[in-house]
Order: sequence, then structure tokens, then C-alpha cells
Amino acid sequence: MTDLQWFEAIPPRNGTPTDLTAMCRVLADRPQHGLRRLQPLVVFEAWFAHDRVRWLLGVEPRIAGSLPQELVAQLPDMALLETDVPDRPAPVTAREVHLTNKIHPVRLDTSAGVTAGLVQLRESLRPREAVVGELGGRTKPSFNASSGQ
Repeated sequence: MTDLQWFEAIPPRNGTPTDLTAMCRVLADRPQHGLRRLQPLVVFEAWFAHDRVRWLLGVEPRIAGSLPQELVAQLPDMALLETDVPDRPAPVTAREVHLTNKIHPVRLDTSAGVTAGLVQLRESLRPREAVVGELGGRTKPSFNASSGQ
């Protein structure tokens, strides 16, 4: 497993889905390296606990000096605070979602519905429970959801 440099992301309260989408596009346009033309590993996680939401960004060290600034350039009021070892509980149950059906892609016009579903899920969590959504990888963004205690 590649060691990542971690940041806690604090998005602006007045950010719109369009603003967040512009920031996420930077993740898809990372440079490719080597003969296999792989993109450096980047992971963007949203942790939903019963009492708060927390955003984490893990970046491969070779782009950790430039990628955070590129993300903040797209979302100027976002703060990225470097952290040595983020609190990431081990999942007890995990599900992986691969979007292969072109009928139901992740789209900006569905963000309100997805957000409402996540808020409803968060409200059903008990203390010490959490759900994490993960966007990232090497070559194509994917969405992984897991719950843990």
C-alpha cells in the first residue's frame, strides 16, 4: 500500500454542488506517470458520524506539494489542514459500488437526492457508528461506501 500524505478538508459553508464538482474534476485530471501511464493515488473521503461530517484527502507524496493548491484554486474558501495520522476507524461492514450502468451515472443534477439520502442515513447512526464514502483511485474515480464502528 502506498503511503499517503493526509489532509483534513474543510469545505466552505456557501459552496454549491457546481463548486464541488469543479474541485473534483482536478482529481480526474491528475498527471500520468511511467510506462503504464498511471495517475498518482488520491483518495477523497467523506466520513458521516451521528454528530458530524468530516472530509479527508489522502495524496501520494509525489503530488502532495501541488495537488492541494490546485484543489483550493477551484474552491478558494476551502481549508486543507495537513494531518499525520487521521482518525479512520476500520470498517466492520463494507460495500463497493462500481458505476458501470450509463443509465444511472453520478451527475450534478442528482446531487440533491444523494445528499438527502446521506443525511437520512447519518441521522440513523448510533454513537460510535460511521459511514464513509470514498472517491478516488489511480485511473478512474470510483465510489466505495462502508460503515464501521
